[in-house]
Order: sequence, then C-alpha cells, then structure tokens
Amino acid sequence: MFRAKSPRLRKDWDSLARQDGKVTADELLWVVIITMGVAGLRERVLKSGDLVEYALHFFVIWGVYSSAIYYSGRFNDYDRIHGELWAVFLLALLFMVAALNHSIVIFGVCAGSAHLILALAYIRVALRLERARCYAAYFCLVEFFNGLLLVSLVSNTSIQILWINVFFESFFQGLHKFIVYRVDTLYGEEFGRLKLDVPGDFDYIIARYESSHMMILVCSFLFPLAIQGNAFLHSRSAAICIILGFLYALIAKLCFFDSKEHEASAPISIRHVCKSHWIHPLRRSRLSSRLFHMSIPLSVFGFALTGVGFIAAVQALASDNDQAKSVARRALAIGPCLSWCVLFLTMALGGPFNRFFLDSGTPAKLLLSTSFLFNLGLSQVFHNCIFTIGIQLLIFFLHIWIGNRRLSQESRSITRATDENSTLVVPSSQIPTENDDTLPFYASWRQPRLLKDWSRLDARLGDRVSSHEHFFTVLVAVACWILNNNLQDHRDIVLYCIQFVYIWAGLAMTMRYAARFNDDDGAHAVIWSLYQLLLLCLLEGLSASSTFQHFKLSNLFQIAAIALFGFLAVGFWLRIVIFLPRARPFALALAAVCFIHSGISALAGSFSELRGILLVLFCVIALSTDALLVCGMRLTHGNSLEMLHQFDLPLNIEYVIARYGGLQMEILGVAVIVPNAYFPTAYPHPPLVAAGVACAGLTAVFIKILLFDADATAPERHAVRQSQGRALLFFTLSPITLFSISLLGGAFSLLLPRAGSQAGEHRARLLFGASSILFASLTATKLSHAAQQYRAHCVKAILTAIGCLATLAPILFLDLDDNSISGLIPVVWTTLVCFFVSFSQLAVNAAFFVDPATCM
Repeated sequence: MFRAKSPRLRKDWDSLARQDGKVTADELLWVVIITMGVAGLRERVLKSGDLVEYALHFFVIWGVYSSAIYYSGRFNDYDRIHGELWAVFLLALLFMVAALNHSIVIFGVCAGSAHLILALAYIRVALRLERARCYAAYFCLVEFFNGLLLVSLVSNTSIQILWINVFFESFFQGLHKFIVYRVDTLYGEEFGRLKLDVPGDFDYIIARYESSHMMILVCSFLFPLAIQGNAFLHSRSAAICIILGFLYALIAKLCFFDSKEHEASAPISIRHVCKSHWIHPLRRSRLSSRLFHMSIPLSVFGFALTGVGFIAAVQALASDNDQAKSVARRALAIGPCLSWCVLFLTMALGGPFNRFFLDSGTPAKLLLSTSFLFNLGLSQVFHNCIFTIGIQLLIFFLHIWIGNRRLSQESRSITRATDENSTLVVPSSQIPTENDDTLPFYASWRQPRLLKDWSRLDARLGDRVSSHEHFFTVLVAVACWILNNNLQDHRDIVLYCIQFVYIWAGLAMTMRYAARFNDDDGAHAVIWSLYQLLLLCLLEGLSASSTFQHFKLSNLFQIAAIALFGFLAVGFWLRIVIFLPRARPFALALAAVCFIHSGISALAGSFSELRGILLVLFCVIALSTDALLVCGMRLTHGNSLEMLHQFDLPLNIEYVIARYGGLQMEILGVAVIVPNAYFPTAYPHPPLVAAGVACAGLTAVFIKILLFDADATAPERHAVRQSQGRALLFFTLSPITLFSISLLGGAFSLLLPRAGSQAGEHRARLLFGASSILFASLTATKLSHAAQQYRAHCVKAILTAIGCLATLAPILFLDLDDNSISGLIPVVWTTLVCFFVSFSQLAVNAAFFVDPATCM
C-alpha cells in the first residue's frame, strides 16, 4: 500500500469472466459511516414528521455512496493513492454525518466535497489511463457538477436543489449508456463500447449492493431497536413492537440473502436446460442493467423508511406521541410496499416475462406488497405493526412455497432433458441435492457436520461467514456503542469490562461453533435467528440501565444472559452431541462451559453479597475458555497426537481470519467513528471540536492500516497454524484488541466535547490506557504469527511496542490532573502516535520489499 501505482482497470471487455469482487478495508470502513448516517436520519424525521425531507436527505447520502461504488467497481486498487483518497473521502463523510441533523448547509458542503474528491480521482484516471480517458473525463464532469450543485446550498437552501440531486446521477449515467449505444449502432463497437465505456466488476457491484441492503437492515432496524431498553421495560406494547421490528428485519434478510434460487453463479448447463432460469439483470441487457441500478436506491430507501416506522411506533407506544404515530402509520405503509415491490420487479428483470414472471409468483407477491398501503387506514399504531408483520409473513411463506415448487420443476426438467438428449450431459455436482450448499435454506435441513477434519486440514473452504453472522455482528458493535454511551454516565470502568466480557463470551461461543460446524440450511437458520433474538434482549437490558452501581447489572440483562448461554448450550452444542459422535467430547466440554456461564449469571442475580466474586469468576472463565480446554485435553489425553486429535477439532482458518477482521472493522466504525461525529458549533470551541473530530476519523484510518494494510496474514502464516501455544495467544489477545478499540472510542467521546477546556485526569488516563493496551495487544498478536520476512517482522513489532510506550508515558510521567491540559491534547497525541506507528510500518514494508497484498 505504501507504493503509488498507475491507475488500471479492474476488468475490461475481454476479461469479464475473471473473478474478483474484492472489497478493500477502506471501503468497509466508510460504508459503516454511510449506513449509520442513513440510520441517523430518523432523529430528524421523528422531530419534523416530514417524510419528503427524509427522502431528499437520504438520496444525498445515497448519491455519495453510489458514486463511490461506480468509481471503485472500475478503478479501485490497493495502493497509496487510493489509501489517501479513501482517507480524505472518509473525513468528508464523517463531517457530513455530524451535520446531518444540525445544518443543511454544512451537510450539503460535505456531501458536495465527497463528490469533488471523486472528480479528482477521475481526473487522475483520465490523465494516466488512455483506455478509460473518455469514460473518466465524462464522469469527472458529472461528479464535478454534482458536487457544485450540493455546495451551492451555501447560498441557496432551496428544496429544488435537493430534488435535482435525486435524479442527477441516474440521468447522466443513463445518458452515458445511451450515447454508447448510439455510437455502437452507428460506428461499431470499436468506436463505442471499446472507446467510451468501461465494464464494472460484476462480482464487486453485486457484493456492494447486497451489503448495502444488509447494512441498512441492521442499522435501520437492529441498531435503533437495540437501544430502546427503557421502552422495552416500561411498555408491554412497545416491547412487542420491538420484537416485531426484529422479526421484520429477520424475514427480510431470509428472503433477500438466504433464498439462493436467484444466484447469479448458477451452473450455465442448468440455465440452458431450464429456459426460464433467472439471469442477473446486470448481465441480461443494457436496459435491464440500467433499471437494476435505478431500482437499488428505491429498495434500500424502502427498508430504511420501514425501520423509521417501527422506531416511531415504539416511541408512540411508549410515550403516546402523536407526531410519532403519524410517522409510524405513513412509514409502515410506504416503506414495505416500496421495498418489496421494487425487489420483486427487479428479480423479474432477470428472466423472460412469459415464463419467469409468472413461474416466480411475482403477480401474487406484488399484490401482497401493495397491501401494506392499508396501514394508512388503521388508526392504532400497534395494529399497524401487527398488520405489517402479518403481510410480511404471508410474503415469506409464499416465497418459500414458490421456491420449493420451482426447484422441483427444475430438477425434473434436468432429468427429462438428459433422458431425451444423450449428448447433453449435466454433471451430477450441478444437480441440486439435499446436501447442496447452493440450495436455499428452506430446501435443506441437515444433521450437523464437520467442515474439516485432521485428514483434510489443508482443504480450502472459503471463509463461510454466513449472512446470519453478518446480521448480528452489527449488534455486537452496537453493544460497544451502548457501553461507550453508558460510560459517559457512570464512568465505571469495571462495570464496562464486565459487560464487555458478557458480550464477548456469547460471541466467542458462536465463533467456536461456526469455525467447525457452520452450514447454510434450515436448522442453522432457526438456531441463528433465535440466538439473534436473545442477543437483542441482552442489548435491551444493556441500554435499559438507567442507574448504575459497582458490579450491578440490570435484571433484564441478567435474565437475557441466562437464556442466551442456556440456548448456546442446548441449541448449538448439545445438538452436536446428539447427532455427531465424532465431535461429542469437544461439544460436551463447551456445552458445560455455557451451562457454567448461565449458572454463574443466575447466582450473581440471586446472591448480591457474592456478586463481585461471581462476576470476576465469569470473566476469568470466559477469557480463558480455550486455555482451559487445552489444559483439560492435555490432562485427560496426554501428549499423544492421535489421542489429542480424537478430542480436538480443526478450525476453518479462513473463517477465523475473515470473522475476526470483520469484527474489528465493525467495532472500529461503530464504536470509534460514528459516536465521535460531533457537530462542532454545538460546543463552546467549534474549531477545536472540529479538529478533534478529524483526529478521531484519522485515528480510525491509522488503526485500520495497522490491522489490515501493514501486515495482512496469510492462512499458512497465521498463529492458529503455527502451534497450539501461539493459537492460544491469538485467541486470548483477540478480545483484548476489540476491547481496547471499543474503549478508545469511548475515551474519545468523553474528551472531544471538552476540546478547549480541561480534559480531566480520568478521561486522559482512559484514552492513553486504551491506546497502550491496543498497541501492546497488536505487538503480541504480530509476534504470534509467522513472519513473511523475518527482519521486517521484528522491526514492525518493535515499532508497535514503541507506540505502546509512547501512549503509556503520559500516564507515568505527566501530571494529568493539571487543569491546564486541554481535552484536545490527549486526542492529538494519540492520533500522532497512531500515525507514526502505521506509516512507519508501511515504510518498513517498502524498505524490505514486503507486499502484504500478496497475502490477503
């Protein structure tokens, strides 16, 4: 990443079949800000009740996101130039989100600045890449004028500017496709498509649009629902509404992400046999591709608006707010109708109308989707929620019934075609079976199975991180957000640690399971859904703690924890014990740990005099579970490798790398960037607060470089593949790394509003302590992995250790209680240390010719 590369195409017309689709860590970071910004719009609409204003602001945010995807799907690369580009782009997004509910002028300026940044990126491509010169010049002008349009809100805040922005991008993208089509028709492809157009990376674009739906679902539903703890406790109707909102999001995820009958990767031989088989609109024709691009923001907007409706319903039921009732009624009518109608029509674009449109049940689905509009006639908000989830369930069951029918028809078509035509051979691996991972979840219900055993340890399975895990990962990040928010009230670091360990203990159990047994079938859809519901209840308890005492947890939190760990024992591990004899000893041990967690939580709620000891015991067991398993295994099975392998089960190393990396990115975005998007003019020293907000964003970028860019770890060099001791060190350090990132965000949140005034000893110590723990953990984690180049590896470990000492030194040698220390000074110092450590490691990579990109 330290080297600057010349711009290049991700794909060209002669390499469309090449698989890529990689999404860089930079993009994963700023997409969190985008989706959290959309979720943050709910505060404005709940106050104003103006859904039109909500829609206009949404399309400003979406325009920035879509423009970035359009550029990145063609020219993004892993180099220094793009690292700097996305860092500056992230800062523009950060201030855009900060101004979201405060100033339309600054909001427009920041959004316009993001477009202008992309215009500069296109200028670079136009100047240095002849193949894409015409394309880049055209979209440079589009981004430039779109940016100027939004910046013009400084002198004219007319709503007409926002209306123009809604159609600006789609119009000029469509105009470009029309120009290419006409030139193709008049002069041939060598003057049209090959000169004026550049293909996008199909896999990348699909991944980005699917992830945008997933992130909007979780950020518009799960995030705001998880922080309604007080409403959950004090109003039964509000609690039911919260659960119904969760069920709506869950069903939408199951229909959209887990129904695989519309996979673009379906075998081509099956497409030829089954003439009604679906082909993705991006690949069917120019018109279907253009309509697909135009439909995506509408379906995303529908999901976001539905989330607003459920949150408004919760507030209306909890506080009898007439404004919230009006918003809930309209949002729950328009949002679901829009999202599902658009999604079903988009699916219909991928198949011949006379076969697919009718065979897929699209008319019936559209009829059900439009029935959401009857919410406008219901007077009770609670009835709105019941009616909405009822229609959603009907769509869900209709979707399953039609999907099963089409799967059986396709299987019969394949069999009949092969019988009639002996020259047509369809490989058996391409014919759907009960154990086929490409089947939708509702078409297969399997007994648990091992992903790999010791005999096939080197088999590459892919990361296999399911959509269910992506779904509740944001809940874990939201838990860190809640912890940081609560820290501003009680400032009890011990309580913070205990609650974090509770969240981690449940999450770690799911990762131990998924790294060995995860599957895409109906059984796992059920158990993951139930786990997500219990995790949501746990977060309701976490956010419901209105009064805080040392070692005191809310009753709802304890009850949810007891149920959560009990379900992990029964639903996950005892199921393995019953159906998979090979894994029985291992599963029994972890089921016992889950029961111990549940029992300790129950005892801590019953015996207040022993609560402190019991909670400390819980934390010790949760953080040392892997070490205890290894010790127990060594004691009972000795040192015989054959005996140890009878008990122990190998991990899917690709899952471990992807899962832990995804967690770090989510927590970095939700716990560090989003809560520190303060609007500067709301505080006594706006310039200093703005500088602090920029420091928070840059610190997140520098930490991202340390985690993902400076030293990416290949599977064969990972600590888990080196030795059992190194693997234990890695799994022990992982929660410490996540904890320090979360606490770092909380410390920033305490200090930024005090920029220009006294920092306070505990706030500064908290920031320096979290930073030093993070660097110490990263140093030890780096040493646990095998080196790609030994000398470079050692130098980078030393540099990270220097960062630890540099952030620890102020605690040891400075009088942090000095009233002259501004709240901005610790923030700036931490940012400078992160800058030094991250970029010095990139310089080491360049000096020793180490390219981490080759290991990713």
